[in-house]
Amino acid sequence: MLSASGGAPGESPAADAWEVADPMIRHPTGLLTGVCWLAMVAIAFATRPLIPVDETRYVTVAWEMWVNHSFAVPLLNGLPYAHKPPLFFWLIDAGWMLFGVNEWWPRLVAPLCALANLALIDRLALRLWPERPRIRDLAPLIFVGTWFVAVYLTAVMFDMLLLTCILGAWLALHIALRGGMTRGLTAFGVMLGLGLLTKGPVVFVYTLPLALSAPLWCGDSVPARWSHWYAATFVATVFGIAIAGVWLLALLRSADPNYFGQLLVNQTADRVAGALGHGRPWWWYLPFVPVLLLPWIAWPAMWRGCYRLTQRPIDTGLRFAVIGIGSGLLVLSFIGGKQVHYLLPLLALAALLLARAIEEVPSIDRRIGRLPVALLMSPILLVPLYMLLHSFGQFGALRPDSVPIWCPIALLAPMAGLVGIKPRVASEIVPRVATLSVAFAAICLAVACHMLGREFDMEPLGDYLRQQQESNHPLAIVGEYQGQFGFYARLRQPIKSLTSDDAQSWALSNPTGQIILKPGREAPAEVRVDFRDRALDGDWVVIACRNLLDSNRVGK
Repeated sequence: MLSASGGAPGESPAADAWEVADPMIRHPTGLLTGVCWLAMVAIAFATRPLIPVDETRYVTVAWEMWVNHSFAVPLLNGLPYAHKPPLFFWLIDAGWMLFGVNEWWPRLVAPLCALANLALIDRLALRLWPERPRIRDLAPLIFVGTWFVAVYLTAVMFDMLLLTCILGAWLALHIALRGGMTRGLTAFGVMLGLGLLTKGPVVFVYTLPLALSAPLWCGDSVPARWSHWYAATFVATVFGIAIAGVWLLALLRSADPNYFGQLLVNQTADRVAGALGHGRPWWWYLPFVPVLLLPWIAWPAMWRGCYRLTQRPIDTGLRFAVIGIGSGLLVLSFIGGKQVHYLLPLLALAALLLARAIEEVPSIDRRIGRLPVALLMSPILLVPLYMLLHSFGQFGALRPDSVPIWCPIALLAPMAGLVGIKPRVASEIVPRVATLSVAFAAICLAVACHMLGREFDMEPLGDYLRQQQESNHPLAIVGEYQGQFGFYARLRQPIKSLTSDDAQSWALSNPTGQIILKPGREAPAEVRVDFRDRALDGDWVVIACRNLLDSNRVGK
């Protein structure tokens, strides 16, 4: 049973923040949050394959580490892969050690991290607002009920694992400020080290500004001397770097010196400059912020709550969330390389902020006030979607008439559900809105996979190439290979990357080989194609070298 402070009777509001399992049991909304999570994971597993190029590449890297017993050095096509540190790949390989090599475990790692994140958001809400226990019920639901989060939590990407490290670091800062400086900052260093092993120095973007600005948000939890705080924070940061350094030391005997340069210098510098791709102007994130906050930003009750917050003194929890969002967005805006999912940790803080706002709304939320959200979830939006897809008419899978008939019918359910909720206090409606929001996201994901899943599925090509390599046919690809089919094909040998001019000579040297043409390249009409599989922007084509030699030419 909870006391008014949000903990058990006689328990300090600063209860151990690492007890992350019990919130999902203690609160009824915790069970609902878990159901929402499970629904999205089930839909993703049932409807979509690994999506190239990122998801297929990351699982391929884990596969090559596994098959080559290269657990210190990530590999792609037999070469060291310096774009990402190894923690995510280690988790995949660890699951394969327990369950055998399979596809479902790599797809489950990020969702399991997302489930942990929901519990960590619960604990962080308790730390920020111990006198407002309702916020810890609302914040995880708002986070998982955000459309972007609901869909993205199923992606085989690094960001959910990184968010786990970041949330752990934020909780550690609160432990340190509330009397456990040694324990808290030690945990802070561990979380930084794990974050570095997950995605590199970007973990500092979300954590160090809050550590350095602690005097602005700490409230009454003031250390004896701030000089001690900053000295201990410095030591904790060095400790985190040292944790990542243990892995780097393990590389000394097995990695090429060029790999160290790419990993330690080029990757970070080029990403900051935007030289690795995704280079965008400083303002690029701003138009995405309101989109990422859907559907909550379309709910007038949320705006009323935000307005009420501006009329009240800013408490320590609000300072923490605002400083974290503001500093993170500022730093990310001036980093050249930008991707929408880099904002995921800021969405966790935004969920806390919105939960605090909606808790401020005492008035009854009428049905008419939910109409904007209901319209966003309605079949009415299929009209502009039809017009958008019509502009991509050159892709057969994106024809407007490919939208299944059950889609508009299914979308009537969340719309009717929102309008049908009886007038209540806004905070009491959040669980229902979140549930219907997840239902809408699940329908959209299922529709997208129905329309496009076949075009992204690399398994048929992988199965064909596996048979070829098992039959000792060498494989080559015209263009750059990015691991699109390495896992599905269970490749045990690197694939030779060719230019169009090299293909003829390689075929002469490997007459039993197979040459893969990526989408956008087409074999000449006189060359017999051994395998063809459609993709969104063309076809994957495989031709036998003997057929190429017979035609004495290769398509460009």
